[in-house]
Amino acid sequence: MAHFQQQWGMLYDKFSQSYTGEWAYQTAINHFREKLLPLLQQLINQVDQFDQCGQASKKPNEESQKAKNTIKTAIDTISQQLIFSPPAPRRIDRQVLLKARRRKKFKVDHLNLVDIPYYNQPLFIVSAPRAGSTLLFETLSKFPELWSTGEENHELIEDIVGLHPRDQQFHSNRLTETQANLATREAVLKAFSSRLQNRAQAYYFALEKDQQPKSIRFLEKTPKNALRIPFLKALFPDAKFIYLHRDYTANVSSLIDGWRSQRFIAYRHLPHLPHRHWNFLLIPNWQTLLHKSVTTIAKQQWEVSNHIIQQDLAQLSSNDWIKIDYQTLIKHPLQVVEAIAKFANLTTDEPLLAHCRNGLPISRLTLSTPNQDKWEKHRCFLMENRK
Repeated sequence: MAHFQQQWGMLYDKFSQSYTGEWAYQTAINHFREKLLPLLQQLINQVDQFDQCGQASKKPNEESQKAKNTIKTAIDTISQQLIFSPPAPRRIDRQVLLKARRRKKFKVDHLNLVDIPYYNQPLFIVSAPRAGSTLLFETLSKFPELWSTGEENHELIEDIVGLHPRDQQFHSNRLTETQANLATREAVLKAFSSRLQNRAQAYYFALEKDQQPKSIRFLEKTPKNALRIPFLKALFPDAKFIYLHRDYTANVSSLIDGWRSQRFIAYRHLPHLPHRHWNFLLIPNWQTLLHKSVTTIAKQQWEVSNHIIQQDLAQLSSNDWIKIDYQTLIKHPLQVVEAIAKFANLTTDEPLLAHCRNGLPISRLTLSTPNQDKWEKHRCFLMENRK
């Protein structure tokens, strides 16, 4: 406790009540919480052991129960006295668990290139983080001819030699045609194909040979791809891109909430990072943000992501990409789906259209109930230094 009080005092002397110190305060609280909560749990265990050893009768020990209740109250209080937002709904964890179980049941140990289908005009969703790309991905995954891995592919991509930020001296998540050699292309194809599934969630390599199409349409969505368009285009020359744009206030507000929720940790223990983790993607020059507020980091992630996407797409043919507005997706999903179908030469069917007509469901990564004015709680920060 004395160490925590000393550390807190030093932070207060440095930051006072400025939001610039939010990240530092959060780290201090997390350290304190992780050290204290196990000690309190040990106390409960010791009380239980005392009861088991010392009870001469079957009557409950009221003093012991009172002590345990007091400790449990302390645990609940400490757990709630945190800066970050309440945990996201448990349904997220259940979905992740179900996917993990499915992957465990089906695993491809080795793939030969001759077994891999041809990726014909693969589709890549690109956007800033928290722009609604999960909702768009979940919707487009219902196209009858589209295959995907069913989820974001952070580890799947970064486990490939040369594609992790450490291989670029942690410069950023930026990848260009420089990293797109033949060996990398083969590794990426094998990685995607190992988890390839159709809209019915049937794995490609779990199907009978005669049910495995030789050519597929592939859909991929990983937020870091906002910084990888030249790389992906070099790997897949006929690739097409769906650029999802969400307005500044709503998108940055969601990024701020994401940082505070601690549900989107991308990297831990980065070089020179004074805090323990980094959320979302590593934009170029992220090191200049190490001592900035969470709100400033969120703003930069939105601005840099969108700037690089627009810059990279401008180098491509206009036939290779389409821009989708998030609010249009929410209000007129059928219109968006039909536009994408026309752009990508995809076929709509009744299950997909019915899904859109009934209104899109809440995305599995949504942190709180959708509300068009949620960003208002961050108004003072969002309007600061707005360009």
